[in-house]
Amino acid sequence: ARTQVWLQGNFYQVFGEGLYGFANAGAYFSLPNETQRQTTLTPVGNLVIAKEISDLLIVFVQTAFNGNFNKEYKAGLKNTSHQWLGGLGVQLQVSNRFSISTELQKPIINDYKSLTSEYEGGLTNLSLNVRYISGN
Repeated sequence: ARTQVWLQGNFYQVFGEGLYGFANAGAYFSLPNETQRQTTLTPVGNLVIAKEISDLLIVFVQTAFNGNFNKEYKAGLKNTSHQWLGGLGVQLQVSNRFSISTELQKPIINDYKSLTSEYEGGLTNLSLNVRYISGN
């Protein structure tokens, strides 16, 4: 197993009544070990703009970036992959403890050198999420 170190920062801003922005950026480092003599740097970033349409409905757009860079033994830092995504979603707040959301994410740039060309343009993601908060 490789040791990983994670560093992350978050930002939140109210732009106007019912209009919010959320941003986070970070990176994690996978340190070398006996079997993998490389350090891996993975920067990630995410920006979400959300608009309350009503007390129950929120629409949001988001963009995200992630990459992978390896510093190999005696070879230097190499970019092995990166991806930039765009997305659109909606969340229905059924109660204070329960919500349902869906989001469509599509790659804007998709450069995963380790994947074969059959994935070219085919990494669109549609998610359906259910959230329940238990407790007091």
